[in-house]
Amino acid sequence: MKYYCKTCQKIVNEGAQCSCGGELSTTISEEEVRPFVQKLHKKTNDCRHALSHYLSFVVIGLTIAIIGFLFYYLSFSRVQIPDTQDFEYVVNTACSEFWVSMVALIAGGILFLVGAVFGIITSRKKRQILFDIENIRATRSLESKPVEVIFVTWFKAIRKTIRHAIWMFKHRQPKAK
Repeated sequence: MKYYCKTCQKIVNEGAQCSCGGELSTTISEEEVRPFVQKLHKKTNDCRHALSHYLSFVVIGLTIAIIGFLFYYLSFSRVQIPDTQDFEYVVNTACSEFWVSMVALIAGGILFLVGAVFGIITSRKKRQILFDIENIRATRSLESKPVEVIFVTWFKAIRKTIRHAIWMFKHRQPKAK
């Protein structure tokens, strides 16, 4: 099990000592709940700010990748096929547009992936803190239970919506004429 430290709000393994030297306990008194939860909410605000930075990495990465695709399109040259009057388009790897497109696609892809991965990690951390806040308010226990993966949560919400729509369809009232 993992628990929150009362002093610094870090998550500590059961039986371990917190680096701040603060008191470790499994419960919290009613008077201590509100200040403790407020400090945890500050951590969610930090996560929200970090998430906005990571999402900007995603947007900038996608923008640079789109520019890379445009330069890749510009790197095509029209070439006449020998012995015919037909033309075809081939990639000209000697032109600067091709190399600009390659650099832009690589840089944009890296920015996108870094932003997406760290954004998912930060989002999960924020969800964990919010889940723990609700648990602390309800039970006054400082235990940190693992939160479900976001995809499981989405699947459950979609399944619940579908079941509700089916129930509504089965129990709808006929229109009065």
